[in-house]
Amino acid sequence: MSYQDELDDLNADILLELYRRHIKSKGKAPTFASPASLLSLLKKTGVRKDAEDLPLSSYLRRVRIDADVSLEDIAAALGLPSNLLGQLEANYSVPWTVPPSLVADVACLFRLHVKAVEALTQNSYQIAYFSGHMSDRELSTQLMSSWLAEVRLELERREAKDLVD
Repeated sequence: MSYQDELDDLNADILLELYRRHIKSKGKAPTFASPASLLSLLKKTGVRKDAEDLPLSSYLRRVRIDADVSLEDIAAALGLPSNLLGQLEANYSVPWTVPPSLVADVACLFRLHVKAVEALTQNSYQIAYFSGHMSDRELSTQLMSSWLAEVRLELERREAKDLVD
């Protein structure tokens, strides 16, 4: 099975789950008067320490959709362009190609523990490796490790103790 086939299967699974949830839901997705109201809602959630067997991009998309929040609302709350967040949710690139500060923003917003970020990033690495989309495994390992260290440092700098303890 090729990398693209795996991504297509994963996207199909996500779309099927979204369809099932849509059928079951009776209300419509919440709208937020301001980015602050979205931030307030999300900060009340518990820290997510679980790391599903997904790449980081798919996990973040699933968490965002589970929270019934659009990519545009997240972008507004973080003060970032939505295309940058879209890149983080895209399955065609590895996570360590986006700025570590962006992942720290998203981790803080969705209360995602750094250990979960590390595990999900490792899943992304494995998919890229086994699909043949990694030209230099050693270099990719170094880049990923350095990037994860920067994400951790960024969370520590923000004093997000509950996300790094």
